Amino acid sequence: MNTRHTLPTPSFHYRLRLQENQIAEIEDGSFLGLDRLKILDLSTNRLQELRSEMFQGLPECTNVLLNQNEITRIRVSEGQQKANRNYNTIFFIGN
Repeated sequence: MNTRHTLPTPSFHYRLRLQENQIAEIEDGSFLGLDRLKILDLSTNRLQELRSEMFQGLPECTNVLLNQNEITRIRVSEGQQKANRNYNTIFFIGN
């Protein structure tokens, strides 16, 4: 008798921890396919610029942790501004 079992969803589908990795740049669309991700931790890296295209493919993400980076520029495309009116608050602590 063959019985199929569904494996539990790995935790990285819920939270992805990329802190303390010296990340200086993220290519546009790097997170495509992580549509269940809720929390993205990019704290304590070397990010200087944020672009809305960097976060494509994260429809369920509610928290992006960006503390302790070197962020000096945020670019949001006009199309993204219209599509994401509900996501209009960004908190930066220790940048």
